[in-house]
Amino acid sequence: MIDTYGWLGRGSVGFIGNYSLALIIHQANLEIQEKYLPKMRDAFKNKNVEANDMALLEDRVLLKKGNKQMYGSVIVSIGNKNYVAPIENVENIEKKSAELALKSMNSYMISW
Repeated sequence: MIDTYGWLGRGSVGFIGNYSLALIIHQANLEIQEKYLPKMRDAFKNKNVEANDMALLEDRVLLKKGNKQMYGSVIVSIGNKNYVAPIENVENIEKKSAELALKSMNSYMISW
């Protein structure tokens, strides 16, 4: 559908439809995630996808490729505890999050 029509935003498919598109890609393999990441970036620029969905896909792709995440959106569970996966430039995470109007890292962690 995305290949044919582009990223269908909330205006076309509603919040749930838009979230569903993002969720399917988030759960896909790396090849699919890499294919659709540029489309999600464009959709974000056009306000057709939520910032947290775009940031999460960016971070998942980075981590799967053996890099550190950019936005700190990926949480990993080890035993009964949750941890933030490694972050590149962690000292600038609040600034990076603010650029996308994401929650602060402190607020994000409290929700977990």
